[in-house]
Amino acid sequence: VDTAGLLPHLMQKLDIFFTENNLQSEHINFLCPVKKVSLGEGLMITYDGEKLSQHPEGKKSNFWEKIISFLNMKSMNIEAEDDIYYLWKTRNSNAYELNYEEVRRVCFFNPSSYKRKAHIKSTHNFAFIKSLDLDRTQVRSTHSGIDIDLLPGASVALDFGRFES
Repeated sequence: VDTAGLLPHLMQKLDIFFTENNLQSEHINFLCPVKKVSLGEGLMITYDGEKLSQHPEGKKSNFWEKIISFLNMKSMNIEAEDDIYYLWKTRNSNAYELNYEEVRRVCFFNPSSYKRKAHIKSTHNFAFIKSLDLDRTQVRSTHSGIDIDLLPGASVALDFGRFES
């Protein structure tokens, strides 16, 4: 939760909520104030986005990599040209996908009037399942991952299974 711009009385109410419910909290200062609040398996992380935005892109990227690694989230790395839009969706595996904990679908769209490229790096615990809805798109599997060429206005969806090793 980004607390930048949160009115002081609302921030105070949030802190009172944490205290009244006896929620465990940890405070760190990593590029900006960060608070981790937990209750059982639930977790909330608050940070000040205004202070975070004052840092260069490289440091902000490092901040989010640390947060994701702290949460022990397993993810795939996508290298895409600036004009490419992509969105991840997650669902539980079905009876035909019993080997996977979950299935993640990434959808790409090229709104520009130029051919664009994206690359999904191979990652441990992920397996490419299939490509769907190929529209003016070429998808190639390589030793380092999946290469995607998108013509202007092109789109594609790719499914990956995540498994525990």
